[in-house]
Amino acid sequence: TRLGLPEVKVGLFPGGGGTQRIARIVDPQNTMTILLKGDQLKLDKAKALKLVDAIVPADQLISAAKEWIKAGGKAVAPWDEKGFKLPGGPVFSKQGMMMFPAGNAIYRRETYDNYPAARAIMSCVYEGLQVPMDVANRRVTELDHANRLRVSFAVTLAHRPQVVVVDVPYVADASTLFTTYSEVLQDLSRETPIAWVVTTDSLAVAADIADDVMVMLDGRVVEQGSVYDICLRPAMPYTRDLLLVTPRPHRALPDYPAFVDLASHGGCPWVLNCREALTAQCAQQPPALRIVGPGHEAACYLAGQHG
Repeated sequence: TRLGLPEVKVGLFPGGGGTQRIARIVDPQNTMTILLKGDQLKLDKAKALKLVDAIVPADQLISAAKEWIKAGGKAVAPWDEKGFKLPGGPVFSKQGMMMFPAGNAIYRRETYDNYPAARAIMSCVYEGLQVPMDVANRRVTELDHANRLRVSFAVTLAHRPQVVVVDVPYVADASTLFTTYSEVLQDLSRETPIAWVVTTDSLAVAADIADDVMVMLDGRVVEQGSVYDICLRPAMPYTRDLLLVTPRPHRALPDYPAFVDLASHGGCPWVLNCREALTAQCAQQPPALRIVGPGHEAACYLAGQHG
């Protein structure tokens, strides 16, 4: 029996159990060795590093656990105890400064920054040791999601497609999710000469990663153009309303009346929500796409009348 965290060998990285718990039990140098090499440890070495409390035969495991409880074993983790100190001292201590800058340089020298999992491990340990455990685990979750995205995209790109379609789901507190998708897609779009088609409910994603944007409503294209035209010079009221309610980090949403159902008649589908509607015309006949500017079209009777 051996103990190890081999995830880095297959392009993944351990979660909070590896990058946070081990870093609070073992000194930084041994922590990085365990996580970045992915080697298996013999049990006597694991016990010496305090990664395991005791080594017992499998048939004595339950009885040994009961004896540990009777002897006063605590259910509280060491890092949750008042006065807990990190094995290697704080990140910005003398020992920490000897470890982390040098470790980052060695990582880049050895990998040329081509191993995102190893970079994520170092980031998790470095950032996680500066904050409480629960905060650190949230950071691990963010990086883990990005890593899984990269793996799933890598499987897709192995088939050498010419076009990849990606759906970015909408969630209420979306800033972290959007940032994760944006960072991954930006990296991959630079590395792979293929077309990316991204569907999303938020223009925040489009603003980060798109060259051209097509806005659809009720199955119809209501505006299309460059990302700059759509996000900075929207001509369709629906697009402007989307921008108003787009979640962004550290920005509260404005007070805005709840949208009602889309119009069920043959007119513009946004007429019941539009504050600029020409009542009769918009309610009776859906506007066709009209040219607003070079490469910019909008399905609105008022398109082109806004500065």
